Amino acid sequence: MSTETVSSLMDTAIAAVVNTASSTPSSTLAPQGIVGVYYGGQSYYQPGAFTGMTPPTETSAFGLGSVTKTFSTAVMGLLGNTKLTEEIGNHVPHQFALQSSARQWTLSQLAGFCSGLPNYPCPLSFAPKAPGDQPLPHFPEIDNADDARFLDFINSFIPPMQPGPYIYSDIAIGLAATIAMYHAGFDKFHAEHTLRWWSKNLFKPLGMVNTGAFDKSGGFNVKGDPLPNLISGYEYLSPQGQQAVYSAVPYQGWCPWGAAGRAYSTCADMLSFVQALVGETSVNNKPVASSLTEALTLSLTPVSPSVYPTNPGGSENPNVTQALAWVVNASNPNATFASKDGDLAGISSYVTVCPDLKLGTVILTNMKGVSVGPAADTLTQGLMALAT
Repeated sequence: MSTETVSSLMDTAIAAVVNTASSTPSSTLAPQGIVGVYYGGQSYYQPGAFTGMTPPTETSAFGLGSVTKTFSTAVMGLLGNTKLTEEIGNHVPHQFALQSSARQWTLSQLAGFCSGLPNYPCPLSFAPKAPGDQPLPHFPEIDNADDARFLDFINSFIPPMQPGPYIYSDIAIGLAATIAMYHAGFDKFHAEHTLRWWSKNLFKPLGMVNTGAFDKSGGFNVKGDPLPNLISGYEYLSPQGQQAVYSAVPYQGWCPWGAAGRAYSTCADMLSFVQALVGETSVNNKPVASSLTEALTLSLTPVSPSVYPTNPGGSENPNVTQALAWVVNASNPNATFASKDGDLAGISSYVTVCPDLKLGTVILTNMKGVSVGPAADTLTQGLMALAT
């Protein structure tokens, strides 16, 4: 393997997701972004930026969107397979006032998208919390809700479908995270507590010094300190009869299921995470505890029985199975790899890991709707070909 070959693959990836070749805004290309690769024991970075914008560095922070879920499921893995696969009614705390049928869920079902709990937004009205209160007509009303209202919302879907089909669900992983946090000694699931949960078990052990959570306002960490290296999110605007532009948008703030999508990180930190995921025993000159390695392996293990995320046309691909947040892809005859995408206002992100070959990729951009998945897949498959 040559550095030139890896650089060529990364150049192709960054050009596919960032508007580096033109001064005209594009609806499919982000204004800024960075590609990271871990391969052969080394980390590589390739930034890109729209004309007139500053290219990010490996220590520039981007919103992660749903890549955040992989932090939560990594820490869930520390509970071990028994806790993940037994009914949550056996160990859920009393303050989780879930209806009896909901207590039949397992953490694995919730985090593996097969609990039957739907995603948002959904056209639902449910009972007011107190006499005289108005019912909540749609999901966004929950964004700043208190803990009890979050549980009211979940109970509105009971009884769930048992066993559930594949349904991608932020609130399912959010609920699983709250229960896992309880077992780690945290009795609340707000941003401050979630960040402490992640930091104690994942960020600090791996030296991920620039990774955290947005507070309710977005764009700031939960301590209220500005993030000087936070890259702004953008959206593409093309008003009729006017010049198309990139317009800055705020990152979305914390909500009760924030553990499913409200974190930020840097390419350098994410490659530290990748190293641990592929089984490296030392990251940032720190030994990786065997318990964390086992937890990460568990998060990458497909749920049982197998769940197959459906293709856009509704068909199943037997080579693609659902793990805890991660999608595991066995289509390459040389090795299996896993991936997770993120997509929110101002965010398109993607991470892949291949433990068999100890490689991984990270793509972070600052616009929703960018086709990071195909670029990441091409990059990963190219690296896998080099390794074999």
